[in-house]
Amino acid sequence: LLVDVDGTYVGALTGEQTESLLYHGCQGAYAGDRTIRDTFPEDDADRALEAVQRAVETGDIQTLEYQLDVLSGERWFEARIAPLETDPGGESVVWVARDVTERREREAELERKRNRFNALFENVVDPVVYTEFEGDKPVVKAINGAFEETFGVGEAVAAGQSLDDLVVPPGRGEEAERINARVEDNEIFEVEVEREAADGLRTFNLLSVPLSPGATEPRAFAVYRDITERERRKETLEHERDRLAAVFDAVPHPITEVELRDSEPIVHSVNDAFEEVFGYSEEEVAGRSLDEFIVPDDRKAEAKRINRLGGEAATVERQVERVTADGERRTFLFRAARVDESDDSHWLSTYFDI
Repeated sequence: LLVDVDGTYVGALTGEQTESLLYHGCQGAYAGDRTIRDTFPEDDADRALEAVQRAVETGDIQTLEYQLDVLSGERWFEARIAPLETDPGGESVVWVARDVTERREREAELERKRNRFNALFENVVDPVVYTEFEGDKPVVKAINGAFEETFGVGEAVAAGQSLDDLVVPPGRGEEAERINARVEDNEIFEVEVEREAADGLRTFNLLSVPLSPGATEPRAFAVYRDITERERRKETLEHERDRLAAVFDAVPHPITEVELRDSEPIVHSVNDAFEEVFGYSEEEVAGRSLDEFIVPDDRKAEAKRINRLGGEAATVERQVERVTADGERRTFLFRAARVDESDDSHWLSTYFDI
């Protein structure tokens, strides 16, 4: 386009491939007494006139981006506006417009993705940190709010520091180096780690995800899921299980742990006293109905009634006759109780030989 300093169009030059980019597709729109204000919205017209006048006054090329309704629809343009050197009065400019619609659409899509990512990054409930490697050190570039709260360090302090210096406790340097090597290899992996949080050592499930798998410069996100309480509960349960197992085997009376399935007592475990009194090992009876082994044929009906009681009462006590592996009939005081009051299928049964 050729444009006077007052914004009047002098003329336009275009080819067949760019004809559709002219205002309303008509070269006549840029001739005669038509001005910038005839083709631009008011705000854009003001910016365009200012750019034309600055180009004339300073002699410098001006750059302007704007949106215009042309024959092919709404399009984005980048204009480079320069004084027309062949104009004796120096009152005109050359306006070279380039269609940048696709670039603007790409930028807008990237901005949308960036906004979605930032929203996700900030709203993840687990601590997240983004690192880039400088040498062999994972340098912090960004952290989310959960990371700041958990580890007690703000982004202003964390940014630019080695992640290891911020969260790896003393004595765990070699472990951290092994993890860093995997990150540098662009692996996606999970590993259980202990890290120095704001309130002391805590256990985390660390998930490392590379930003660009296969990239030569490693960049990755690390997500720390706090599993401290879960691990503590696990340790407590293991301790309780070991303690109960010791008691289970130390009791001098036969004990069985069974699950009632369709009124059949399916064996989970038996103690040492059961093996000694009845002559069956745990391997022999586990997974099978206990009644098959120790209930005499003439006591099967009675045993089924006792089993049905297990679905109705929290405890059962009866005097029963049972038979050992060598065929000896013995009389027992039978006591059974639910392992869990809310579960009527799992029972511990004790046989007191009387």
